Amino acid sequence: MSVFWAAVKPTRGASPKKRKATSKVRARYKVPWKALSSALAVMGLLGLMVWSVYKIEPLKIIQEYTNKPIANVSIQGDFKYASQAHVEALVAEKLSNTFLELDIMALKSHLEKHPWIDRAVVARQWPDTLLIKITEQQPIARWNNQGFLNLRGEIVNLSNKTELNHLPLLRADDRYTERVMQQYVLMAKLLNEYNFAPLVLELDNTLAWSLTIAPAVAIKLGRDDSIEKLQRLMRVLQHDLNHHAAHIEAVDMRYKQGFAISWKQNPVVAIDSQ
Repeated sequence: MSVFWAAVKPTRGASPKKRKATSKVRARYKVPWKALSSALAVMGLLGLMVWSVYKIEPLKIIQEYTNKPIANVSIQGDFKYASQAHVEALVAEKLSNTFLELDIMALKSHLEKHPWIDRAVVARQWPDTLLIKITEQQPIARWNNQGFLNLRGEIVNLSNKTELNHLPLLRADDRYTERVMQQYVLMAKLLNEYNFAPLVLELDNTLAWSLTIAPAVAIKLGRDDSIEKLQRLMRVLQHDLNHHAAHIEAVDMRYKQGFAISWKQNPVVAIDSQ
């Protein structure tokens, strides 16, 4: 029986030598865990030695830094009604906590409860400074007997209203604050063109407008076309009654074809404005 040996050429990629070489290449990228563990152990031992010699306590250092008290408080703002000393007193009421423990939003809310503070911005500045920027309310006119209206037509209540005596007075139900503010802005602009100023503007329960201008002239405008009626009256006062305005006590603009004037010492005289 004869045996036949045939040499078979190995296929590409199946060489044992290449497989072995690949294994060596992969082995080069293995993480040296033993060496890394030894290094960490040495570092830990060194840290323990430093602590034992110099008594350095990392946790204590961190606590001292995070529990740092507030060293400086910077308050910025243009103060006209709320004094800076008063704002500083309000801030001091909330500074019992440390720099990082301080509740920023609580301090902001506390400051904005003050009637003369419209907005407060509070921020930390490392490492121990508190920055506060104050925007004061801008009173536009007195409102009923409560306080004043700001630019947004919001009611700001005040206990002491003596600082507002120079402002015009607006009267209406609290539901109509925005409507009255818009009407006031339009009328004040119109009156300013003729060198007059509003003293009192009122919207009554029937939604009729009445206005008092300097020098104490009461004007009834009614419910409709109040701006047009006021414009017509201003033209007459400027041209026909320019020298007699100081003697007028009241004007009734609720007529379709004209208006009636009540003089301070004379009876009512009807004037055709056409």
